[in-house]
Amino acid sequence: QALTWLIWGQVTLGGAMIQYMENTSDWIPKERHNPASAEHAMGEFKSLLAMLDRRLDGRDYVTGGQITLADLDLASVLGWGLYRTKVDISSMPRLQAWLGRITTRPSFAPEQPAS
Repeated sequence: QALTWLIWGQVTLGGAMIQYMENTSDWIPKERHNPASAEHAMGEFKSLLAMLDRRLDGRDYVTGGQITLADLDLASVLGWGLYRTKVDISSMPRLQAWLGRITTRPSFAPEQPAS
């Protein structure tokens, strides 16, 4: 299960995010942007977020009660993707709670330089 969710996050979820960003971001020339592709990708991205929210129903983590590499990878992908896409997940309480559980772990925090 963890491997399935790991690949899903990188390929399916990540693919929709990248497709949206390629058609809206400043790091791709505007003449290459396709508004229809951006709209389609955003719809797919939101649908995939809802799928992940449903998956977390009754689970603390994507495979059940224990955190796995899949959770860490998905949270990393989403942390960056939600920031870049500005998608509001306030209507997805399970996804919000799960993301909070992952991102508040001491091991998930950015490494601080030694003093």
